[in-house]
Amino acid sequence: MDSRGQAFSVFKLLIAAVVAGAILVILFQVLAIIPDPGGQAPNEVAASNVKSQQNKAADLKIVRDVTFKPGDVLNHKTISSDSDGLSSSQVCVLLSDNAPNYDAFEADGAGKVITYNGSYSQKVRLLIVCDRYDDLTNETLSTYSTDDKYGVDESGGDCEAPSNDSSNYCIVAVISDQ
Repeated sequence: MDSRGQAFSVFKLLIAAVVAGAILVILFQVLAIIPDPGGQAPNEVAASNVKSQQNKAADLKIVRDVTFKPGDVLNHKTISSDSDGLSSSQVCVLLSDNAPNYDAFEADGAGKVITYNGSYSQKVRLLIVCDRYDDLTNETLSTYSTDDKYGVDESGGDCEAPSNDSSNYCIVAVISDQ
């Protein structure tokens, strides 16, 4: 018996297994059984970036590939407690006018909570900027033209002023995924 013929059949079997595996991965992603690679949970990514941005006055950061799954909540208290150093009154969450799947998001109107009520996962970007509250709402947001570029109100929108206007304050906004 020719040994090359046996090796060829094993090779064909290996190729078939790899193709079947690839088809299963694609199918499971479509059915949302396994997470999309690269997507990050909203509160975790917001907290880690607020932590790194909180002492960088007026430094705007855009975080890509943040994935909201049905029922996910972006919460100012969770972000502040995980960011080390900010109280919940120093963090505001906003929903941009041009957020993808805008109608599936629900903002509380006080800058505290954004809930995603969509039926499928939604990739977005987060805009994160920290500064003293007065500087943030009077200068920083307008310097970056956040209203025109990202649909984020340059006056701070629903954000409530902290009791100490000279303390650090961070805005986390859900913006378009492009």
